[in-house]
Amino acid sequence: MNTGRAIEIPWPAPGGRCREAHGSGIRQNFARPRAAKASRLPLRPSGKSRGDARAFTLVEVLLVLAFIALFAAVFIPGVNSILDEMNDRGPEQLVNEAVLAARTEALESGRAVELSYDTEKRQLVYGAFAVRSDALPLGVSLELLPMQAGTSILLGGELTESQQEPLKRVRFFPDGTCEPFRLRVKTSPDAKPRLLVVDPWTCALSPAPTKGGS
Repeated sequence: MNTGRAIEIPWPAPGGRCREAHGSGIRQNFARPRAAKASRLPLRPSGKSRGDARAFTLVEVLLVLAFIALFAAVFIPGVNSILDEMNDRGPEQLVNEAVLAARTEALESGRAVELSYDTEKRQLVYGAFAVRSDALPLGVSLELLPMQAGTSILLGGELTESQQEPLKRVRFFPDGTCEPFRLRVKTSPDAKPRLLVVDPWTCALSPAPTKGGS
């Protein structure tokens, strides 16, 4: 019903409340329009993607393989020769190892152990189970001699010990001692023999004294 009065449309006042309409006593609230929430989208990491990562080319791979092959061809033969020299033991070292092994077995077993030399296979044999040492190098000869030296004769202007009958075997005892004996080693048929004396108390090897020395 139209009463003829003018109606004032309220506008939102600060704080969210509207002014009171004239003549009606009606209070209307108009909420402030809320700002739309910004959409939170995941940020894309900066930089190159996985598809943009640079891979190795075939030429680069072939170059690396070529360097590795060159390095192996130059250095591996030298390393192998060094290892061979380290593993290459001389006849005196092989004899010393066999003598010490026979002495150790006598000490541990509590019984006498015999040591002999197999001329055909160039191996020292010792112990109850006939343990064999590594073969001496080709051309090397070894003889087990008694401790007492033979008579010396003058040959070619040099005093040379007369030939003695080699011993077939020597014994090592449980107290750590052994029968006194010597070893005559020749590295080649034309080489001068080298005499080694085995100490009967410690079974240690040492060069035989010369005629002019003690």
